[in-house]
Amino acid sequence: MFEVSDFKESDKEQWGILWRSYERDDASEERIQRGINEGWENVLNNPEFNSKALKLKNNGCAVGLVTYVEHPYVLSKTNECYLSNLFVMEEYRRKGGARLLIDSVLEWAKEKGLYRVKWITEPDNKDAQMLYNKISDPEIWLQYKVKV
Repeated sequence: MFEVSDFKESDKEQWGILWRSYERDDASEERIQRGINEGWENVLNNPEFNSKALKLKNNGCAVGLVTYVEHPYVLSKTNECYLSNLFVMEEYRRKGGARLLIDSVLEWAKEKGLYRVKWITEPDNKDAQMLYNKISDPEIWLQYKVKV
């Protein structure tokens, strides 16, 4: 039913549709456009950013995405991977697509010899946590952000 593949230059319209659906209802149009345009450029055309993206397809139609970035990890001689965005369109959820996207990133990281893959989720995102808890045990950390 599902298949995972890399985004290609010709997929920007699909990326935009998925990204707009991924953003929360309260996201500003400026934030949405930044994700569509800057996010696209960073995962496809910015080698210094070291970010990648995969799309989830169902019958040839893009229905989900995952973005991830490889970066150094100070406590290891090998890099780690941060899975930064994961989204599946609502009508395709709970059918194995999100797991397939995560497994694709895990396989990529394993092939590269990375130390680990990590990600975060919102505390109230119980549906996602049901899946994530099947893959790994959660850690208890608070996240802080300061825009500079």
